[in-house]
Amino acid sequence: MARPKKEVDINLIEELAGLNCSFEEISHIMGVSVRTLHRSYGTVIKKGVETAKTSLKRKQFEVAMKGNPTMLIWLGKIILGQKDKIETEGKSELTIIRKIVELGKTKDSTSQKDASPNKKEFETDDKDEK
Repeated sequence: MARPKKEVDINLIEELAGLNCSFEEISHIMGVSVRTLHRSYGTVIKKGVETAKTSLKRKQFEVAMKGNPTMLIWLGKIILGQKDKIETEGKSELTIIRKIVELGKTKDSTSQKDASPNKKEFETDDKDEK
């Protein structure tokens, strides 16, 4: 004979999940195993978590729209993909390459040509840029 089913308040499970309670915490409060929560109430828990996330996003957006600069910056990074760092392109890299070539010219030029086959590539690229 099977064990009788335990009465469980589905709304309470959803509410606890929305408060970011772990499966272990919900299990303890509801008096059911974690395995039962996963098997029988996984969708209810997911709904509670997603509802809470939506409410939190809504509140963050409201705070940002009231002019909170920190929240505006943070949401800009998350939603719009904005970054703090300004990425530099080719110019600084080219400068570094030029410095390497210039340092190579100050050494003995005959041994430098033999030792560094890539030196010609740098010099060629440097001349092309001018």
